[in-house]
This record gives sequence, C-alpha cells and structure tokens, in this order.
Amino acid sequence: MRALTCQLIALMILLAACGTFEMTVETPTPAGDQTAAAQSPTPDPTQNPPATVAATEPAPVTPAAAKEPIDPSKVNRVTQIDLIGRGIIWSVAVSPDGSTVAAAGSAGIWLYSVPALEPIGLLEGHAGEVFSISWSPDGNRLVSGGGDNTVRVWNLRDSAPTITLEAQGGGDEVAWSPDGAWLASKANDGTVTVWDVSMQRPVHTWERETECMAVSIAWLPNSAQLGIGCSQSGGDGRVTVRDANSGSVVRQLDQLSGLNRLAWSPDGGRLASGGHDGKVRVWDSQTGVELVSLPVSAGSVGRVTWSRDGSQLAWGLAGGGVEVWTVGHEQVGQAWSVGSDSTPLVDWSADGLWLVSVAPGMPGRLQVWEVANSSEFAAVDHGFWASAMAWSEDGRWLAAGSVDGTVTLWSTIDARTVLTLSAPRPVPANVLSVSWSPDSAELAVAYSDTLVRCWGVSDGALRRTLDAGGPILGVGWSPDGRLLAAWGDTGFRLWNAGSGDAALNIDELAGVRAPYWSAEEDLVVAGANQGQVWVWHAATGQVTAVPEAPIGAVRQLAWSPDGARLAVAGDLGLAVWDRTTAELTLGLQEFSLLTAAWSPDGSHIAAGTDFGQLLMYDVASADQVFLRSVGSSVLGLAWSPGGDMVASASDRIRLWDPATGAVLSELGAASIGSTSVDWSPDGVYLASGGSDRVIRVWGVADE
Repeated sequence: MRALTCQLIALMILLAACGTFEMTVETPTPAGDQTAAAQSPTPDPTQNPPATVAATEPAPVTPAAAKEPIDPSKVNRVTQIDLIGRGIIWSVAVSPDGSTVAAAGSAGIWLYSVPALEPIGLLEGHAGEVFSISWSPDGNRLVSGGGDNTVRVWNLRDSAPTITLEAQGGGDEVAWSPDGAWLASKANDGTVTVWDVSMQRPVHTWERETECMAVSIAWLPNSAQLGIGCSQSGGDGRVTVRDANSGSVVRQLDQLSGLNRLAWSPDGGRLASGGHDGKVRVWDSQTGVELVSLPVSAGSVGRVTWSRDGSQLAWGLAGGGVEVWTVGHEQVGQAWSVGSDSTPLVDWSADGLWLVSVAPGMPGRLQVWEVANSSEFAAVDHGFWASAMAWSEDGRWLAAGSVDGTVTLWSTIDARTVLTLSAPRPVPANVLSVSWSPDSAELAVAYSDTLVRCWGVSDGALRRTLDAGGPILGVGWSPDGRLLAAWGDTGFRLWNAGSGDAALNIDELAGVRAPYWSAEEDLVVAGANQGQVWVWHAATGQVTAVPEAPIGAVRQLAWSPDGARLAVAGDLGLAVWDRTTAELTLGLQEFSLLTAAWSPDGSHIAAGTDFGQLLMYDVASADQVFLRSVGSSVLGLAWSPGGDMVASASDRIRLWDPATGAVLSELGAASIGSTSVDWSPDGVYLASGGSDRVIRVWGVADE
C-alpha cells in the first residue's frame, strides 16, 4: 500500500477543467415579491401601520459594511453587522389589528407585516428558545414564554423596558386576559400561573392536577375567567374555569373527548379543540354538551383558532395540512398543504381575509394564505439551522452551511447574503463542513450523504460531486488547490481537484481529525481513537503513534501554525507532541478541555473547559499565563489574525486580552448561546454560530 501511495502522490496533476451539473441558485428577494401578490387583489397593508420596535429593544442591524479591523482599541464599537438565517419557529400570533405577525423561535421573536411579510424587527432577550407568544388586546405589548424559566412582556409602542417574570418551568403557553390586566402562563410540568401585570407578580398558581395534565389555557372573551384544559390518560379531558380575581372555580366541563388546545369562540358561547383521535370538536361552553364533531382528512389536529367574527374555524393537521371549516356547514370546506411534515400552527387576520401558518421546527416556513382562493400570498423561510461556516481565503465571502442542505454566501463587499447554493434533490440532510479553494473560486461542501460537492462561486454552478464512501467529518484543499481531501471515522480520501479522480484512499485511517498541509504540500494527518493519537505522513506512508499522555479521552487535535507540533486536548488535560523529535514536550493534567487553539506565532495555546474556564499557556515554559471563568462550557476559540485578541464562544461571545486575561468586550446577549467563532482573514469581521441556529457577523460600527 505504501508503494502505491508514493506512486499516486507522484502522479497527481494540475487542476483541470471540470463538468457542470444542474442546480438551483436561490437569490434572496423581498418576502412580498411573490407571483400571487401580483395577481391577487389585496387590502393595502399600510392602512394599519405595523407595530414598531421600541428603541430600547434589540432589532436587526441594518447591514452596513464594516471596513475597520477589529482591534483592542475599537472593541467598544463592535456590533452585529448582519444575521444569517432566522432560526426555528415554535409559535405564531397575529396582532389584534391584523397588521403584524409575531413568529417566536430559537433566535427570538421576529415581527413581520401582514400580508406582505416584510420584516419589521427582531426581539431578543430570552436565553434560549421562545415557545409561546400572545398579543395584548390593544396590540401595544407582546408576552412571550421561553425555555429559560422566564415570561417576558415587550413594550412595542413606547420606551418602557421589557418586564421579566421569573416562571419556574418556563412558559410553553402564554395568554393575555381580555382587559390586559392579567397574564396566564403554563409551564411544561403542567403548572398554571396568573400574573398581575402592573404589579409584576404572580397572584395565583395551580399545580398539576392528579392524573390530569394541563395541556392548554385560554381566557374567556370579555371576562376575567381563565379556562384550563387538562388531559387524562384515557383520552378524555376536562376544562376548569377559574376566576382570576379570587382564583375560585366558576364551573367545570367534564368528559370532553380528545381535548387538546382550547379555543373559545369570540362570543364565548362555544369551545373548540382538536384531538389526537382525528376529530375537531365544538362544545357548548356552559354545559359541555358536544355540538359538532368534524372528522379531519388525516392524522391528529394541532391548535384550532376561530376567525375574529366567529364564522370560521381553522386548524393544522399532522403531516402538514391546514383546514378551514365554515360554521353551520356539516363538512370541512377548504384544505391545503403547507409543504411540511410537521403540524402547522395557524392564526387569522382581523378581517378574516388572511390566514397565517407556520410549521414548527424544520423547515420552518412562515406563510400567509388568501382564504378566498386558498392560495399562498407571501412566505418567509425560517429553515436555516447553522451547522458549518468558513471564510474564503481572500476574505470576500463567508460560507454558512445548514442542516437543510443549503449553503449561504455572505459578501463582505455588500455586507449581505448574495447567493444560496442548493444541492440537487433530494437535498442532503446536513452540511457538515465547508472549505474554500486557495483562490476563493470554489467551495467544497461535505454533506451527511457521504458526498462532497464542489461549487463555483462566480456562477453558483455545481462543478463536481465526489463520493467519500462513508461518513465525513471534514473537507480541505491543498495549498495550491490541486488536491482535495475528505476525512472521517471510516477513512481518508484524496482526489485530484480538477478531474475528480481518486488519488488516494486509506480505509485504515479511521478517526482523522486534523490534517495539515504545508506550503510544499507535505500532507500530515492526525487522528484519534479511544484516547490513542497517531500521525500519518502522506509522502512516505509512515505512521507514528504519539506517546500516550495521561489526558484521558481526546477531545480536539490542533496543529501549530508551522505544522511542527500537535496539541492534544483531552478530558483530563493538554499535551503537545513535537513532530521532529516524536516526543511530548508539554503535558498538563489540570482541566477537562473541550477545545484548544494556537496563537498565530505558535508561542501560546488558549484552551477552554467543560466547566466554563478559559486558560492560556506559554508553550515554551509550560507555564499557565492565566485562568478565567466564564458563564458556561467554552465550545469555541479563535485568535485574531494579529494575535492581539482571543474570541471565545460560551454563553456569549467574549473578546480577551491574551496577555492579561482581561475581558475586552462581550458581544450579544446570553440568548445567543455561542458554539463557534471564526475571524475573517483580514480581522475586519468575526463570525459566530450559536444555539439559536443562526450565524451572526460582527464588525466595527461607523462612528
């Protein structure tokens, strides 16, 4: 095998022309610029001015190119330049006047105009997912419940600060009372709380009932009475109506079959719910007598919602459908598909002309439907879930990959998204790794279907498709662009980048984590398996086992900038292996490390731990320069190109002075939940990925 390896390495040729395959290039267009919009007569959405985001609340920064490099003297001016992707949606609600729709999810709460879905703003503040939202009756405030054990009240028309209410168990459902004086929230454990908004305190809390789990809450129209629906193990449900002032039970409706989410009719006379038994039921709200039982077309039913005049009832279906029933008819009248397998959430516009739907999770498409002809009027995709990112070698592009198989290219020239690459159907499940060619003309993308696809940046064309034959962890180019490598747990693959011909297949190299190419194309590959680290030299085929250091399971491997040393971060410490002497030059058994990063000059190593600590080591002396604590596990580290700052990703982005360990700046709220950071080659931008499934670009704001 080694002789064959040497022959193949010697026969590798220069980059050649490659074929082109059909693909789809998606160029961003305004949300309202749809064919249906041009064909369908619509009310003028400007007649009901949309809610504006208060100046005190964060909103998307208008993209503006940052041209000054980020350095320690300018960190106080570093701000979010742009946001790539919109995160996952979990809830949707239309404002009382029908002009604005709020979509809550992983990135925060997006506000859009209705029906055009033009973006208005983004509300950020929850430290995690936002699961439920509800508008105040006057439309001036919005309440949200999140997975961070808080319920928040957002003031949209004045400068009043956001109210934060501590709610143990979070708020997977929230609702305003009809007079705006009370809030109700339901936690994921079934606990229901009523809050006095003006006093900012809970007034009643009801724990989960025995053998009856609270599944929904809803205020009766024009009253201070709250309906709490609970589901029993046998399939039946019960609704308990309580007075918000006294907390006492007003009445109780028992034996309601298939009870799920509650919806009172606008006049309060009827109660509707969809169930897991494939039926939508309407009961008399006073007696609990079943008035209507409507079989649905397929599967279980999600939340049901009445039109504002009570003449129609809409719901989402398991499998991605939406149905509308006109009161008084014996059968469901309208039905259409939203293009998703998840059960859509729906809400009506005030005039009943429009229905807003969203399929929670992936693909997360927010849609406005014209009810009269069941046609889509406008749509915004919320399916971007960031999974990989990389700056181009010339610093002009940031490539952001997503679990939906798309790759978005963000331009540093325009400070905006300019191109989206979508692989041929079926779309791969996930983008695992992206790598730019040295001339920044091509982008290699590794997908979870074991394929590597190479895209031309100038035209968005698919140049070639390469099969790695197994799961891929990473992909990378040789310094001169002649060769392309892919590696993972099942082996190492090397192709001629021009022709796509296989140059080298090594199935024995399982667990590759850190390939290193020198300027002379001296390819050295490092891997780890069950705590053992080995290094393989491509030109000679020689495999060297790194002496075992007592650092436990290997978490990360990182080559020094000159390729002479290999840092090994483990769950018990840090080791450095010298490639020339094949000896360990540094072994520190102190902390459980997740990540490690070399300084640009190779003199220092920054390391992050499971338990929220940032460490700095002097490699020559093996001394610990400093130890600092942060809010949570340090999942990503990146040195600035000049070596004068270190960016860390934990509960938020932090910029550190590598000499003193001082925090120079904290970027963004804790809601970002940072998982990765990466500097542009010129140091002008910093890109970060987070638990909100989007990528944020940071730069120096204009003075």
